[in-house]
Amino acid sequence: MALVGPPGTKAEAEALLKKMQEGLVGVHANPENLQGEVVKTPDGWRATVWPFQTREQAQLINATLIARGFKTKAINF
Repeated sequence: MALVGPPGTKAEAEALLKKMQEGLVGVHANPENLQGEVVKTPDGWRATVWPFQTREQAQLINATLIARGFKTKAINF
């Protein structure tokens, strides 16, 4: 499972990735164990953070990020 941000420019995705990683501190037990990358997709660049152990964990953390104003979603990765 991974969390991804909305498609955008590479600069937007890089900025979002940094904010996502900062937002995971205190939400994820070991945020330093997560990988983060900006990935080019057909729709644009996306900030991506992974791996999450379970779908439930990814969805719970995603809900927390959304409550904090992020526009992320959990996907199978």
